[in-house]
Amino acid sequence: MNHQQQLDLVKQRYSDLLVESDKVGEPILWVKKENVVEFLKFLKNQEGLEFRFLSDVTCYDDAGSDFESQGRFVVVYQLYSPQYKLRM
Repeated sequence: MNHQQQLDLVKQRYSDLLVESDKVGEPILWVKKENVVEFLKFLKNQEGLEFRFLSDVTCYDDAGSDFESQGRFVVVYQLYSPQYKLRM
């Protein structure tokens, strides 16, 4: 499964998701803070995704842009799927 197939699977369940790409083409998914736990469980347990490795977690001060934090800080979760050898 490639990134596009995985994104299609995610969008089926989360249609309001904002998706961007980083400079090497890996997807960046913006999730509202109240949906983070459910969303991470979905990415971990959904067949075809299986992002079971949290490779990094960090945050930055955003000062409140539109979709991002709508407040002050953004938490960034970098995930890896050993099954598909893909990052998100």
